[in-house]
Amino acid sequence: MRILNVAEKPSVARSISSILSKEISVRRGLHQYCPNIQFDYGDQMIFTSVLGHLLSSDFERKSRWDEIDPEMLFTERIVKFVHPDFAKIKENIEREALRSDMVVIWTDCDREGENIGRQIRDIVLKVKKIDVKRARFSGITLKDIEGALKNLGEINEAEADAVDVRMELDLRIGSAFTRLQTLSLGLSGEEKKIVSFGPCQVPTLGFVVERAKERERFVPEMFWTLKFKAKNKKLEDEFTWRRGSVFDKNCVICFHRELEGESARIVLKEIKERTKYRPLPLRTVELQKKCSSYFKLSGHKVMEIAEGLYNRGYISYPRTETDVFDKKFDFKYILNKLSRDSKVGEYAERLARGFNYPRNGKNNDMAHLPIYPLKEGTGLSGGDRDIYDFICRRFLGCISKDAKGLETRYELKIGMEVFDLNGIRVVERNYLEVYYYDKWDNREVSDFAMEELVPGDLYISEGETTAPKYLSEAELISLMDKNGIGTDATIHEHIQKIQERGYATKVGEEIRPLGLGTALIDGYERFGLNVSKPELRKSLEINLKRICHGEIDGKRVVYEGILAYRDIYTLLKRNIKEFVGILRKGIGEDVGRLNPLGGRKSRKDTSRTRGVEESRSSGTKSNGNKDGGIRKMECDCKVEAKVLKVKKGDNVGREFYCCGKIPKSCYFFQWCECEKAGEDKEIKCFCGFEPQLLVANTESNRGRKFYKCKKAYKPCKFFQWEG
Repeated sequence: MRILNVAEKPSVARSISSILSKEISVRRGLHQYCPNIQFDYGDQMIFTSVLGHLLSSDFERKSRWDEIDPEMLFTERIVKFVHPDFAKIKENIEREALRSDMVVIWTDCDREGENIGRQIRDIVLKVKKIDVKRARFSGITLKDIEGALKNLGEINEAEADAVDVRMELDLRIGSAFTRLQTLSLGLSGEEKKIVSFGPCQVPTLGFVVERAKERERFVPEMFWTLKFKAKNKKLEDEFTWRRGSVFDKNCVICFHRELEGESARIVLKEIKERTKYRPLPLRTVELQKKCSSYFKLSGHKVMEIAEGLYNRGYISYPRTETDVFDKKFDFKYILNKLSRDSKVGEYAERLARGFNYPRNGKNNDMAHLPIYPLKEGTGLSGGDRDIYDFICRRFLGCISKDAKGLETRYELKIGMEVFDLNGIRVVERNYLEVYYYDKWDNREVSDFAMEELVPGDLYISEGETTAPKYLSEAELISLMDKNGIGTDATIHEHIQKIQERGYATKVGEEIRPLGLGTALIDGYERFGLNVSKPELRKSLEINLKRICHGEIDGKRVVYEGILAYRDIYTLLKRNIKEFVGILRKGIGEDVGRLNPLGGRKSRKDTSRTRGVEESRSSGTKSNGNKDGGIRKMECDCKVEAKVLKVKKGDNVGREFYCCGKIPKSCYFFQWCECEKAGEDKEIKCFCGFEPQLLVANTESNRGRKFYKCKKAYKPCKFFQWEG
C-alpha cells in the first residue's frame, strides 16, 4: 500500500519521517522547498508538505483602488485560488496522490491546521476519489506520531469553517476601511502611505494609545507618611504607618507632633506559615508574556523560536490555550528524557522518584495539552536554549512541591497609631530551585518580644506619585488575552503588525504609539466609532468558538459582522474630511522619529547639481545654481519648503524640508543633507539581511532598480528604490 502524507511545513515532514524510519530517501519535489521523502513503515510512505495555506482569497473583480467605492467591498464577490507561488506545491500533491492508495494529513492541530488540511483534502479528491485521513498529534515524538497513526480521524469541518469566516470578515472589513482611509488621505508618489485597518490591529493599538494618554493626563502629587525606625538592633527595622500615604502635609505634621515623645510598644507578634504556589502548566499567552519580560524578546520572536523547537521535536505544540494536564499524562516518561539534560538532568532525575501532580488552571481548549519539553536540549544554544530552558523549567516547576516560608508580623503602637513590620524566611525552596524566574527572597527582621518597648526615631517621609509607564509587551499581551483580541496563536502577530504599519514602536520593553497611531485612535474616538475598543472583536472571537462547537452558522456570523462594521464605515465616511485632517497632523508629528510617509528612516535621496534639481522621492524642485547661489526647495504644493530641525529621537539635530503650508500640509519630506549629497548607509531589509537588487518591469518604472527582501519563503515587505 502506498500512503501519501502531507505536513504543514517541510521541517515537520522531515522530522516525522526521521522519527518513523532511519532509512529515508529524499527526491526533489515540483516545488524547491517541498521535497518528497520516501521510506518504509509497514507500507510505502511518501512524505511531502505545503507552506501554510495553499489557497488565497481575493475579490473576483480586479480593479484599481480608486476605480470602485470601497463600500462595495462589503458585498463584492470573493473567490479562492491557488497563489502562483504555490502552484507547483498543488501540482506535486496531485501527482503523488494519483499514485497513492491513501492520504494522511499532518497539519498543525489548531483551527488554521484544520482549514489547511481541508484545502489539501479537496485538492486530492478532485483528482482521485481516495481515502483521506487526519492525523492529530501534540508533539513530534515517536510516541505521539505512532499514537496519531493508530487513531486517524477526519477533518474538523466546523473549525475549518470558523477560519473561512474569520478570513472573509478580515478581508472585507480590512479592505474597505484601508482603502477609504488611504484614498481619502490622498498621498501619492513613491512614498504613498497605506493607512491600513485591521479588526484586531486597531483595538491592539487602542490599548497602547490609551496608556500613553494616561501618562499625558497624569499630574504628579506630593504625599507624606510616618515611619518609625527602630534602634539598638542588628537589623535596620522600619515600621510603616497603617494609614499609608496621605496627600495633606499638615495632617501628617499634626500626627507627628502628637506622637513625638510617646513610647513605642510591640502589641502583636505573629508567626505564620506561608506558601508560594508552583506555576500552572504553560499555555501560549504565558509563554509570550514571561519570555518577552525575562529575555527582552518580542512575543513575535518568542513564538518564532518556539515554532522552531517544535518543528525539531524539542517541545510540544506551542499554540495552546490549555493549562491543565490530562490525568493520564505520562510525566515519568518525560522526566526520564530530561534526566539526560546537562542543566536540569539531576533535578529531573530526582523528581522521577517522586513528583507532585500539577495544579489545574482555568483554561482548556480541549484540543491540545499545555506546552512541555519532549527531550533533553543539551545541544541547543542562544535564544533556542533560553526558550527551551524556560519551557523545561516551567514543566519541572509545575510538578514540584510549593515553596514554604515563615512570615513574622509585628504591630507596634505609638499612642493610638499602629505601625507594621513584616519579614519572611524561606524554609523550603522546592520548585524555586529549578524555576528561578519566580523570586521569593528572605526579608529578615529583628526578634522583638511582646510588650517590648522599642527605642527609635519617628519621622516624616515624603514622596511623589509617578506617571504610569508605557505598556510593556507583557502587559499588552495580558490585556489582549483578557479582552479576547486575537487568539493565543495570533496575539504576537497583531503586536508586530502595529509596529510594521508605523503606528507604534518598541523602545526597550515598552510599546509606544507614534503620531499616526495616536491620530487613528483619536479620529475613531472623535466620531464615536467603537472600533478601537475590544468589544467588537471579542464578540467575533466568541462567535468563532461557537462555530467550532456547532452552536451557530458561519453565514450568520459573516452577516452580523458586516452589518456592525458597515454602520461604522458609514459614520466614518460622513466625517472623513475631518478624520483625514487628524491623520495629517499625526503624520507630521512623526517627522524626526520615522520617515512619516514610509514608516522607516529616510531613504537614500540624491539631487543633481544643475539649475533645476529634482528629488526622486517627491518630484519636487530646487531652484538655484551650482556656484553656491541661493537655493529654493519647493514642496509638492509648488511653494518654498520650510527648514526645520529635529528636537528629539534618533535624528536629533538633523535638518529637514517640509511643506510650507503648515498645518494644511502636502506632507512633503526630505532631509536637508540628502539635497546636497547622497547618504551612504548600508541597506538592510526588515529581516536584518542585505536585500536583493531587482529591476522594475512596470510601465511607469520600467528599467528602474529597487531593493527587496531576498528570502523566497515568507519575505518581509521591505521595498526601496535604488539611488
